[in-house]
Amino acid sequence: MNKKIIWISSFPKSGNTYLRCFLAHYLFGSNKEFDFKIIKNINKFETKHVFNKVMNASSISTTQFTHYKYFLDVQRKLIEKYDQNKLIFKTHHFFGEVDNYKFTSNETTLLFIYLIRDPREVLVSYANHNNINTKEIIESFISEDSILKFEMDSLINWRLHYKSWKSFRSVPSIFIKYEDLIDNPSKILGNLLNFLSRYINIQMNQKKFNRSVEFTKFDNLQKLEIEKGFKEAQENRFFNSGKKDTWKNILSTNDINKIEKAFKTEMQELGYL
Repeated sequence: MNKKIIWISSFPKSGNTYLRCFLAHYLFGSNKEFDFKIIKNINKFETKHVFNKVMNASSISTTQFTHYKYFLDVQRKLIEKYDQNKLIFKTHHFFGEVDNYKFTSNETTLLFIYLIRDPREVLVSYANHNNINTKEIIESFISEDSILKFEMDSLINWRLHYKSWKSFRSVPSIFIKYEDLIDNPSKILGNLLNFLSRYINIQMNQKKFNRSVEFTKFDNLQKLEIEKGFKEAQENRFFNSGKKDTWKNILSTNDINKIEKAFKTEMQELGYL
């Protein structure tokens, strides 16, 4: 099979980095304990760091938001330049077009992994990560009409994000609920490696797998961040809670009702309602 890009896609604060940590350790790590430096092997795509690998991105204005014009071209050049194991990228971008420019396509995508998390918990985690109150962002969080732009991110709401990637049926995909990943990491991550082994050269080594699962458990990542820091964190800790249902004690009844009304169909489909 021709080499192409593997996406680890999710709405922010849905377990993307947790999954990256595991995959990076299993694919690129040694017998040593986990180190955050290793996730450099699985970069976020929407960054000038990645664009600079294949073009001069210094002239691209993130404030004027012109970089989306280069998405497919950058992907083609990355595929041409790198081996398959260097073509795994994190993304928070939706699957679709901006001004008729596609984010990606089956021409450049081998497969994608999609992480999904209860949107009530996502709102709590997202607000904490950005050091703001949930009430400040609830309207933009559920809005069907806005695209939030920050640096090279363009973000649509939780429901539309999920639906956009769900519509990408022309390539293989696996959807993983964050809650399942937290409850039973060995089962979910084992299923993931079995899925990946159908499309890329990846060997199942049980001893190595068990180590990677153990080293990248949420509690261990949280402890490592406290001890050594994590540059993707902002004012608050990145690996803050990792739990389910904390929204019940944080969100107001009004905010809960707004989210459940806006995302009712998808939340029912996913078992969140």
